[in-house]
Amino acid sequence: MKATVKKGVIEVTNALAEIGLSDEIVREAILDGEVARNSCTANDPPCLPGIVAWGASVRSLRDNLIPKGWEKDNEDNFPTVINPNGKIAIAVATGDEGTGKENANPKTKYPKGIAAEIAISRNLNSLFPEDRAAAQAAKEKLDNRQMWILLKRREKDTVFAELSLPASLIKDEQVKDWLIRIILDPIETEPNVEIQDDSSEIPIDVPVRRRS
Repeated sequence: MKATVKKGVIEVTNALAEIGLSDEIVREAILDGEVARNSCTANDPPCLPGIVAWGASVRSLRDNLIPKGWEKDNEDNFPTVINPNGKIAIAVATGDEGTGKENANPKTKYPKGIAAEIAISRNLNSLFPEDRAAAQAAKEKLDNRQMWILLKRREKDTVFAELSLPASLIKDEQVKDWLIRIILDPIETEPNVEIQDDSSEIPIDVPVRRRS
């Protein structure tokens, strides 16, 4: 499936406005993430730069959009921000080397919690019978919601990013196909010579032993 690509100032501005966003809000979210990443040092855990960059971008989107009537949602440990009519949700993810490049077909770089989200929406009918009416209502709400992803990748001191609408949601728990791709201009950021980051927003799984 070939995605519809939006690029250039006019197309990007109009496409973002249709979602209720502006270029300034999206770029600020990306830059806030990179400022957080640059606060890390070589003595931090290797996964931390990517995690704090992801978290700061999520927070920045929420900080700017919640005053405009959007709502935050953390259901199933999958952080998003949802527009006032509930029809658009935005998540943040690390992308692969195709991110922000017009002729590429990017995918999320790491397995995502979004796979669990989709599995849950498809498994609603397996709930107990007394919960099926509520489950069906919840499923219809999810089915009518567009889940956009702010996909970003840092290469040295440049961030490539796009806001894109997935078409195919699961490929080894990675998003791989897109309906619409809104390509942002590359964003220059301050260098951090201390960290060599190849990390992500993957949740940390800490094993817990049961006490005997």
